Amino acid sequence: MKELTFTIPWKPVPFARMNLNGKHHFIPDSQREYMKYARMLAGIAWRGKPLLTGAVKVDVLFYLPRPKYHFDRHGVVKKQYEDVPHIVKPDRDNLVKLLYDCLSGIVYKDDCQINDGLPKKAYAGSNNRSRTVVTVTYEEHAEK
Repeated sequence: MKELTFTIPWKPVPFARMNLNGKHHFIPDSQREYMKYARMLAGIAWRGKPLLTGAVKVDVLFYLPRPKYHFDRHGVVKKQYEDVPHIVKPDRDNLVKLLYDCLSGIVYKDDCQINDGLPKKAYAGSNNRSRTVVTVTYEEHAEK
């Protein structure tokens, strides 16, 4: 088994359902920008290798910004909020959907190949730096 790990140093963005604005589909700018940036970073990390065609495991850790009340006046996370789970929006499923779509056609042919993995969401640490850490585990089954 081989592994690819990379970080997207950007606030995670959930998949937004496309709205019909008149007769045109509308994708929010935040989603469009995140997709562009995530695809670019995935492509750099993957280094142009052939697309994976076999089963893929994708573990993802989404670090989301903390609310201001989690911090004391010096910018340090208050003790009672250090280990608080992230149980508010955005939904984990919508975060994962957008990321899996971003990796399709860059790392693997289609996100239907993902058969294992653990997506998690958590609050960022004291530095409050939002990011996404992606680990793709795979066997050498690539398109030729």
